Amino acid sequence: RLLTPVLDFKKGLEAQSEVFVQIAAAAGVKDAAAARAAYARAVERQREFFRRRRELGRQAMASLEQNPDQTGVVLFGRSYNAFSYFANLGIPNKFASRGIHIIPYDALPFQDEPLDQPMNWASGEELLRAARLAQRHPQLFGVFITNFSCGPDSFMVGYFRDIMQTKPSLTLELDSHSADAGIDTRVEAFLDIVDRYRTLRQDSASQAKAFQPARTVMRNGGVYCETAERELLPLTDRRVRVLFPSMGSYSSRAIAAAFRGYNIQAEAVPVPKLDTLMLGRGQCSCKECLPLLLTTGSLLEYLDSNHRDPNEFLLYFMPTCGGNCRFPQYSVFLEQWIRKRQVSNVALLTLSGENSYGGLGPLKLLNILRGIIAADIMDDVRNTLLVLARNREAALARLEEEWQGLLDSLSRGGKGFYRRLRQAAARLGKIPLRHPLSEAKTVVLAGEIYVRRDEFSCQNLLALLARHDIVVKRAPSLEWLYYIDYMVEQDPETSLTSARQKIEFKAKRWMQRHLERKIKKIMAASKLYQYDLLDVKTTLQYGRQFVDSQLSGGETVLGIGGFFKDVIEHVDGMLSIGPFGCMPTRVTEAVLKRESTLANKQRLTGRQHPAFSHLEKLPFLSVESDGNPFPQVIETRIEAFALQVNRMAQIKREQRQQNSGRK
Repeated sequence: RLLTPVLDFKKGLEAQSEVFVQIAAAAGVKDAAAARAAYARAVERQREFFRRRRELGRQAMASLEQNPDQTGVVLFGRSYNAFSYFANLGIPNKFASRGIHIIPYDALPFQDEPLDQPMNWASGEELLRAARLAQRHPQLFGVFITNFSCGPDSFMVGYFRDIMQTKPSLTLELDSHSADAGIDTRVEAFLDIVDRYRTLRQDSASQAKAFQPARTVMRNGGVYCETAERELLPLTDRRVRVLFPSMGSYSSRAIAAAFRGYNIQAEAVPVPKLDTLMLGRGQCSCKECLPLLLTTGSLLEYLDSNHRDPNEFLLYFMPTCGGNCRFPQYSVFLEQWIRKRQVSNVALLTLSGENSYGGLGPLKLLNILRGIIAADIMDDVRNTLLVLARNREAALARLEEEWQGLLDSLSRGGKGFYRRLRQAAARLGKIPLRHPLSEAKTVVLAGEIYVRRDEFSCQNLLALLARHDIVVKRAPSLEWLYYIDYMVEQDPETSLTSARQKIEFKAKRWMQRHLERKIKKIMAASKLYQYDLLDVKTTLQYGRQFVDSQLSGGETVLGIGGFFKDVIEHVDGMLSIGPFGCMPTRVTEAVLKRESTLANKQRLTGRQHPAFSHLEKLPFLSVESDGNPFPQVIETRIEAFALQVNRMAQIKREQRQQNSGRK
């Protein structure tokens, strides 16, 4: 029997006392007082360990400083890698056996060191503070142990090197195949460089001239661009331009058009291509996830373009959030990139409740929400036409013409939007189809929100499925907005700190649902889109049967829950896609690869599906994208998935025929 409590120590060790009382009860200890006393003793032992660790660190530092000619190496890395003898392959011994003091970073007195960047990992915060201490100390040099494909370390190693500047440091990426002789060679080379560095007594302080980047600031409830000369420019200033990275060709263009409707100079970058990816890789370690590489490359492409006005102040849109994903570090990385490259007149812009949605306010969000919802729908319409249109090229050309009309309306502040939307629905509804959408095979494309919506990231995935006459319905961007709202509702006191914020939040929620219902109803008349209102609450109820909300959320719980909510009733299968090495994507795959059964579907929904009783698994496939064309093995898996979808659709078609015969 497994006990699986969630241990949440963010409010201190004592805060978990009652959780451990429950653990004791589950283990057969019914005396709650005895359990609390035992936990109190355990907490004290843990605190004694912390004290002893700090004391050992002080002793090591004192011994080192009493012998100025000696060198100390600080061991950096995640404790389960750097401090485990099995995982670190005995590297600390390699230094100690050479007469080098080896000090774990968490024994250093780094608590008062500054941290000048947002960091969503507690261990990451400690690593950066300790790195600053080691960088300043003349006898300390850092060794960072990481392992292959560690998501957080793809950013942390870069931050570590930035802090060390010109001071020598060593990064060792280990896996089960790392050769001991190769590690010995790198350790020896590193120590030789350290000796030479200390002999030359180089000054490791940065010699770069002071650089003051532009930035976005809040003033009087609005967002301004603050120039390097500290001039404040409102977003509506003609010198300011807001640039949106690719979030799918429809979404990016829609949001940019909505911003133009507020008299803000705005545009969307083109859909990335291979050159964009190469540019992004040139600015990164290439271990970061694909969306960062592409958004960085897109920014660089724009900055290098000939049409850019050299006098403009550019605000690059880069949202952020909390959580254990790498996404919150995108904005941190780009801000550091701007500083290191000393890129003038460029700053980042994030829309959130904390900055009054870019100074627009919740009511002005109306036009942006229209654009987001319409973009979701038009992308689905395009995917329908890609498979069902008799004349694909002519159909897609008509769709682009109607979409341009909607963008023009958004650029005018939404004037005539619903009239243009009704015209688009009517005109698109006249496009000849091979058969109705209601008879089509459909799958939902879920997963990481950027990759699933970006055409370049998806590579030829939609084309491969189109060969099998399968229509792809991407999980909508609006779903993420509803998810964020739901999470705020669960803990409003944390997110909404004033009465005004609470009123604005309720108004925005009402607007989102009203606009979703109205726009979807209009577009349903085209018969290229199936009217279906989002139900995030039910999706989360299903998803949390497999993923604890305290441990994982976002695309993981939405993808798992969406599978059980939609497969059979609305779609014939689900395909999950994410960046290579993406932890949320891999958790989704790990769960659904095992649990995507008809039995689980029936258990969660309470509905029986006897027609599918002979199916062992419901159609599900997970793929990862690194920006390169899918290898043959992935294409083979997609082909197999398509056959499963065909079988599912055939069963449903036979059911419809039987029901029609009874009538």
